[in-house]
Amino acid sequence: MRVTYDTDLIEYMTSRHKENILVEVASSNTSDFDVTELYLRFIPDKHADRLLNSGKGYRAEKAPVGRLIIPPYHMHIADEVRVYLKSFLFIHWLRQEGFKL
Repeated sequence: MRVTYDTDLIEYMTSRHKENILVEVASSNTSDFDVTELYLRFIPDKHADRLLNSGKGYRAEKAPVGRLIIPPYHMHIADEVRVYLKSFLFIHWLRQEGFKL
């Protein structure tokens, strides 16, 4: 698997001192419909090391900046994973291509 980051994301991570990105599975079962989707967020090195050493199956992939931490959930991972930064006004969020539940 090859991990690529968009140039805007690399600039954002270096300017804000962001170290790692965690891929999580977010579920909502508070309505009649069960919604599950992938959620990406920044985490510091301490948190990444704690997840990787917890014995729960998390793994790290080398990324252009820091590491991409992947959970032990059953998902399809493409040969190339692309992570990029989306923004609207002053709100930024992470998007990805390459992971599917």
